[in-house]
Amino acid sequence: MTSGKEIAVFFKDANFLSIHFCSLLIGVSATLFLYVGQISNGEITSFIFGKHEDYGRIIVSILNLLFLSTMLGASETLAMEMFHFKGGGLIASSIVLLVYYGGSRYLKGVAYLLTPLSVGVLIALYVLKGQPFQGEFRILLPLTYASLNSASSGLYSKSYSAGLKRGDPFIIGGLVTISFTVIFMVIKSIIVENENVNIPTLSVAMDTNLAIILSVVILGAIITSAVCNLSLAIGKPSSLKPIVTLSIALLISSFGFNDLIKYAYPFIGAVYALIIVLTLHRVISMKLKVKFKGAYL
Repeated sequence: MTSGKEIAVFFKDANFLSIHFCSLLIGVSATLFLYVGQISNGEITSFIFGKHEDYGRIIVSILNLLFLSTMLGASETLAMEMFHFKGGGLIASSIVLLVYYGGSRYLKGVAYLLTPLSVGVLIALYVLKGQPFQGEFRILLPLTYASLNSASSGLYSKSYSAGLKRGDPFIIGGLVTISFTVIFMVIKSIIVENENVNIPTLSVAMDTNLAIILSVVILGAIITSAVCNLSLAIGKPSSLKPIVTLSIALLISSFGFNDLIKYAYPFIGAVYALIIVLTLHRVISMKLKVKFKGAYL
């Protein structure tokens, strides 16, 4: 997201209402997944897919393989944009593998460090280069992007959603809505005249002293996201699965960062939208079952 390419693709010619609409959907979906994690003790995938859990895990693995491929494609593009050399995807995949095997316990700390740094850089770019933008109210692409963001994060939230207190999912969902609204508006304002380049925010930063800092932020975001995607893509861990999965992802990444964002992400978003609908159906069915059961007692 920090690269701005996703915003350029999914909010092209979209106005601020489209951004609010997308952010609201992300917040509501986040609330849904956190609630499911809370009532299922973190067994989100089992709750959603039920007796078809094995098929569900295969679907989630394939989608996260595409996510991982896009992250490696982004690192290749970043290396070309900043240092004009090929091999960024290979270097990133090696780092991801090292982090997965030995340093994943530090991942949360890195994420905590990157978050204020990325916010600071984006705010600085907004102050220096931000412009007003106009457009039309769009539904389909923002809906797809909301599904892509909320479901991918929601399925990974099992590690902490199980310990949430009653009401926490709604509070977190509200904060998510506000946060994404601000981030989307800032990035959209920054990249108004650079939406068609490979990495829009970096293209803007090249005219300032923030390019190096932003490239570090983008690389950090790529690595942290890729490690999470790898974990979900391999399913049950084994010694060879990470290497095989990364090799396949590296091969898919050769299609290029831009094309993967343009074609793979809408596909991922559409599938995740169906998963969100299925999740909502499961929750409503459970609630109705409990209600009617109580009525007959």
